[in-house]
Amino acid sequence: MADGVPRIADTPSDHVCAGCCMGKMREDNFSRNPEKTVKSAGVLDLIHSDVMGPMPTKTPGGCTYAVTFIDDFSRHVTVYYRIGTR
Repeated sequence: MADGVPRIADTPSDHVCAGCCMGKMREDNFSRNPEKTVKSAGVLDLIHSDVMGPMPTKTPGGCTYAVTFIDDFSRHVTVYYRIGTR
């Protein structure tokens, strides 16, 4: 048994554990209807991007990173592959 860790029987029954409360919180589900999730009024008004890597497997061209751009309005996705971060 670890030193300094209280036994469960030693914890009062009305005790509220902050970590337990945080772990049980949840967000609303994402809408499956694309019209309800669009936040922009037109093409290129809002772009989402992400950088991924280094990936364990290289592409045939030797790239280990990928950058994605997603247009919020049209949902058009563009992916650029990169060898490094610069």
